[in-house]
Amino acid sequence: MRKERGFTLIELLVVIAIIGVLSSVVLASLNTARERGANARRMTDMRQLQTALELYALSNNGNYPNAGWSYACVPSTWTAIQNALSPHMSTLPLDPAQACDLNRQYYVITTASDYKILIHQPPSANSAPRSIWDPTRDNGSNPTIVDGTVPWGWAVYTPGGVSW
Repeated sequence: MRKERGFTLIELLVVIAIIGVLSSVVLASLNTARERGANARRMTDMRQLQTALELYALSNNGNYPNAGWSYACVPSTWTAIQNALSPHMSTLPLDPAQACDLNRQYYVITTASDYKILIHQPPSANSAPRSIWDPTRDNGSNPTIVDGTVPWGWAVYTPGGVSW
């Protein structure tokens, strides 16, 4: 009589535990990569908005659209800046998170002579959600860091838009 040998319960549990640990490491890496991708998109969106505003000024005697504050989560204000920039940009970008209740949105502030574009950090930041912060008002040495340690947001602006 030949004795069949299979896996013991302990061997199966060890294998399942190893697979669980490996899958949690892979998922953590995936979330980090996803967040980096969203941040890269935010930076690209900001540069595209900046380019559209500069193109608008070139075709309008050096004046920017006088649209005031435009919030991506307030359709009427976003439509106004969209209409102004439509010859230079088919649609305005939106934040990948687009969580209006947490201020995860893009802001475009314009006057005839200046503009400022503010973009918020994603909701996975290491602190409680807050309103958008302006990196230019940080006391730290890095202009892309707010509160000295956490990259909460980014801004591009004309010289007159720095104080808004």
